[in-house]
Amino acid sequence: MVAAVIRAKICDGLAALVRGRDGSATVAASDILAHDVVWNGCHPIGRLDGAGTVVEKVFGALRESFPDLERRDDVFIAGSFGGSQWLSATGHCFGSFEQDWLGIPATGRWTSLRYGEMYRLEGDRIAEAFVLYDLIDFMRQAGVPPWRAGLGVEGFTPGPRTRDGVRLKASAQGDTGTTFDLVMSMLHALFAPDRQTMGMERFWSPRMMWYGPAMIGATRGLDGFFRDHQTPWMTAFPNWSDALDAPHFADGPYACYAGWPSIRARHDGPLYGLDPTGRTVDIRVMDWWRREDGLLAENWVLLDFPDLFMQLGVDLFALMRERAANRRAER
Repeated sequence: MVAAVIRAKICDGLAALVRGRDGSATVAASDILAHDVVWNGCHPIGRLDGAGTVVEKVFGALRESFPDLERRDDVFIAGSFGGSQWLSATGHCFGSFEQDWLGIPATGRWTSLRYGEMYRLEGDRIAEAFVLYDLIDFMRQAGVPPWRAGLGVEGFTPGPRTRDGVRLKASAQGDTGTTFDLVMSMLHALFAPDRQTMGMERFWSPRMMWYGPAMIGATRGLDGFFRDHQTPWMTAFPNWSDALDAPHFADGPYACYAGWPSIRARHDGPLYGLDPTGRTVDIRVMDWWRREDGLLAENWVLLDFPDLFMQLGVDLFALMRERAANRRAER
């Protein structure tokens, strides 16, 4: 069980890393990051080794582009997996986008960056990190989306309806166990061989909300979930295998799962307008769920689309740069 003092320390430290100036970020990093931390970022950030590199390449680069950057967690939970203690968070950073970041053209306007994080702890410091950003939504806000819009509603990702997602104290074990069992039963049904009879209504509230990343979008209810995400996804990837040995845990009414990768699948059907390639891909996905009245009421999802499409032979960043160049030429 992750102690309350460690939860609060890392929650505050991550916020300080985002807004840090004049060496304060280095101080914050030394307080919450192991010196030899391994940081696994989404494409194109990739793997970074060591706290100093993380401060420079991740947080320093963000602060150069966003001089007034802030961080707000929607979900911040802790638990145990594989003999280690873990923390997980999702929410938004936001600020004035003043300088290009990762080649995405600055707008000079308020912009938000949705994040998902999974951290393995050693003592009171982060030893290993897995971090996804919704970079496609970020490109959309910058006016240079590289692909067509999702079937759901893009850019709509509120925090929990109950406003209790930041869990700085350990939850009751019974409550945690109930959530964990519900989520695991749902995942086993989702990955069952006979996917036409999943029986998802056993696990989800009729008023459930599913908050997907850009290129999918948010949707409501199981009908919306299957229409806007699951059916197109199963058409594109009818043959998949799960990675339920990836880090996953629960904390009160919340649970999370983050595979690096989560799914191995063969691209045998059209995917958002991309013709089948027949390639086998490893897909990075992060999920957070909230349980209410015995059913799953909300689900926040992030997916590393730039990495997935690179495996399928499509460079979404190159398409973004091409769109940005065309926009400049039109002015």
